[in-house]
Amino acid sequence: MDFIYCKEIELSETLALNLLELSDKFMISNLREKCEEYLTSNLKPENLYDIAKVAERFDRLPLLESILQFGQEFLSRTEKSDSNLYSIISETIQSLEKKCVQKSINLEKLSQS
Repeated sequence: MDFIYCKEIELSETLALNLLELSDKFMISNLREKCEEYLTSNLKPENLYDIAKVAERFDRLPLLESILQFGQEFLSRTEKSDSNLYSIISETIQSLEKKCVQKSINLEKLSQS
């Protein structure tokens, strides 16, 4: 509620993920943007998968694009044999790439209608 009146909020990863869902449900765009900005600026290899799941569930294309960029940069500078994390991120990125392409195609079709 404080955010609605003051437009300020202190976020954590968990709070941002939860509020992203609520901001989507109640169409509070400025809160959604703050959550997306926080999550984008706090992306780490360890949280990429969880943030990607939420971004995908709510069709947050800008956040998905940030996740893709971060993941691709991580993969380009990490040895394949470094960890299981490499495999998880690689699979997540491949899946997101396909979905982002499909969403872009669908948006193009809508704009042409």
